Amino acid sequence: DLGVSWQRTATGGRVAERIDFHALAHHGSQVWAAGSPGSNLIHSADGGATWKVYSTGQPLPIHALHFINPRTGWAVGPLGRILRTDDSGQSWRIQRRGGERLAVLGLFATKEGIPVELFAQLCGDRGYLGYAQTVFEESERGPVEIGRAHV
Repeated sequence: DLGVSWQRTATGGRVAERIDFHALAHHGSQVWAAGSPGSNLIHSADGGATWKVYSTGQPLPIHALHFINPRTGWAVGPLGRILRTDDSGQSWRIQRRGGERLAVLGLFATKEGIPVELFAQLCGDRGYLGYAQTVFEESERGPVEIGRAHV
């Protein structure tokens, strides 16, 4: 009903409770969702009535999903990582690996606290791989956790 009402569904071992969802894609009645950590992805072939859990084979977060048809899709994450599936998400292969190791990792309380110039110098000018993650953001009620780094 286009999100007017919601029901809890089984996702195979409660894996959905351990994922911080960032990415969602759909093609017709098929739906895929993933996030952080990126080791698992959930898929529904029937518009969300039932779900299956599939392994992506990698731990980095998934920031976006895109499917061009019900079988073929891509998942992208940090450090230039791109995964591709040709079987509706049941198996994934690395299409682009990007970096294997971080040279610069920054954990910051808010996005305003990220030293963008320093990251640009170290990562852009010198070619190091870098990842900045915000941990807390301020709201009217105080700090709110908005993300976690899984490296």
